[in-house]
Amino acid sequence: MTDLEAKMLTTREMFRAHLYPSLAIFATGLATFSTIYFAIQIEPIAQQSRFFHRCVQELKADPDGQLESNWKQVQICNGGK
Repeated sequence: MTDLEAKMLTTREMFRAHLYPSLAIFATGLATFSTIYFAIQIEPIAQQSRFFHRCVQELKADPDGQLESNWKQVQICNGGK
């Protein structure tokens, strides 16, 4: 028996040798896809939050001083009167 024949792997051994790296690549790709998908889905909520925060900050800087309470500022930014 030569060294080449002794080093040849059976089908099962080849499958086991390649299974973990294949699963690791698949899991990494799935995690990357999930992260990107989540970021795309959360962007409209983040944009609305930035708009709302900017609205409240502008009302806090009101020179008239009529909107001193936070609940009134929030009500106006939500579309109330």
